[in-house]
Amino acid sequence: MIVISDTTPLISLLKINRIDLLEKLFGDVLIPQAVFGELTIDEHFQLEADQIRQKKFIVVKPVKDAVKQTERLNVSFKNNN
Repeated sequence: MIVISDTTPLISLLKINRIDLLEKLFGDVLIPQAVFGELTIDEHFQLEADQIRQKKFIVVKPVKDAVKQTERLNVSFKNNN
């Protein structure tokens, strides 16, 4: 299963020291470069950004075609509901 995360769950889990749950539940977790950018651009999240950098199971990936990827996610979401 491919898991893609947004900023909010990452920050929330880091703040309660339970980022390990993502690895236990899903193995590798992909985050788009834009999500990583949100973490690193805001100085309030510097600690969280440093922690994300240290986690081997969190993989930062660039999005090649955002429109196409969004369409694929929408189809996948609809099929799973």
